[in-house]
Amino acid sequence: MPTIKNRIEAFLPEAHEAEAQGWRPPECEQVLVVHRKPRQYVAPNWQRIMPILLAKFAQTFLAARIEALERDVEALRKRLDQVGSSRSIIAPIETFAPEPYEATKPFHVVVEPVDDEFIATLFDANINASGDTAEESVSNLKDIMLTLFERLQREPQGKLGSGPARQLSVLKSLVRKQP
Repeated sequence: MPTIKNRIEAFLPEAHEAEAQGWRPPECEQVLVVHRKPRQYVAPNWQRIMPILLAKFAQTFLAARIEALERDVEALRKRLDQVGSSRSIIAPIETFAPEPYEATKPFHVVVEPVDDEFIATLFDANINASGDTAEESVSNLKDIMLTLFERLQREPQGKLGSGPARQLSVLKSLVRKQP
């Protein structure tokens, strides 16, 4: 990005030429008025005008830049509000560390804000857990998954109903005990 001084220096030849033709660039109007004598203009001394012109240009440039940044911040606020009011978050689970269990493959759970807490759900196994934060609800869900996995594995296969049998099947595809 060009510096303010570079922009001013690029502008000066145009300003000199325009002034030679009798036209004063609007950016120089205030500066030239300072050098006005009664009924005539004095050719500006660019060495004296340059700091004034630089200051005016910097002020205009900075004001425009601040406006652009304020628009960007407002857009980010709106986006953050949208994300904050979103009804669900997809949370990846890749490990059960430091448990003696491991994830056979990465999988995702859905975390939803409900009132003042969060509920993490593994829909395939119909298992959920709550917590005060999204992270806590996911951690609690992991604990419940492992507890349920251990308990269902101890049950004889023929004694499990269709719901628990499905839960065990899903958990077996996601969890295994480390050797």
